[in-house]
Amino acid sequence: MKKHLFGTALLMCLVVISGVASAQITNIGDIQVYDAITGAPNSPFLGQTVTVSGALTVLKGTYNGGTYYLQDATGGMTFFDSAAGPFSLGDIIEVTGTVSYYSGEIQLSTPSAVFISSGTPVAATNVDLSALNYENVGM
Repeated sequence: MKKHLFGTALLMCLVVISGVASAQITNIGDIQVYDAITGAPNSPFLGQTVTVSGALTVLKGTYNGGTYYLQDATGGMTFFDSAAGPFSLGDIIEVTGTVSYYSGEIQLSTPSAVFISSGTPVAATNVDLSALNYENVGM
């Protein structure tokens, strides 16, 4: 009986661990889609729960008491969670939330943020403002 209980407990642990580790990471650039003519949000992930991973480039307290900005190699996006953290600039985190629109921007609502590792703060990049359009919002 003890062997059976141990085997069952071990199997349950493996199922839980593999379920947590199998979250599919979505590129932020794939989520951040805006209409090229009107600039209106047009994310193909609207209403879907996604997980993104990247470096924090803006911490809560910069804009307000809970907005963070997260960037990966494909783009960036905000999420609001006043209870998240504490995090530092450059930290690598994973955020799971529902893709939604707020004030004309695409964001993750009802997010859950998990610290992955300490990172190096992202260096600023010079951008020619005349070259910006809705296709590179959030990059």
